[in-house]
Amino acid sequence: MRCEDPESMSFAEVAFIEPMACVVHAMNRLGVKAGDRAILLGAGAMGQQLIQTLVHSGVSELVVVDISTTKLELSKARGASRTIVPLF
Repeated sequence: MRCEDPESMSFAEVAFIEPMACVVHAMNRLGVKAGDRAILLGAGAMGQQLIQTLVHSGVSELVVVDISTTKLELSKARGASRTIVPLF
């Protein structure tokens, strides 16, 4: 993707590019296919992007682990099959 006029991009759009590039790189390294199962440790900003990407790629089950119930609720809303709060 090429942006003809980078000055026209908002700060939020620019700030989104680098983390999303990392998510795309992770997806390429993982080689996820439709029907695969996945577990994600951490539901922060990049984790939320990864959740959406994994769901869009067709994973059959996605388990998300985080200590924040708020982040886990957001994960469920974005398509996680199951969420887990670890016990310490």
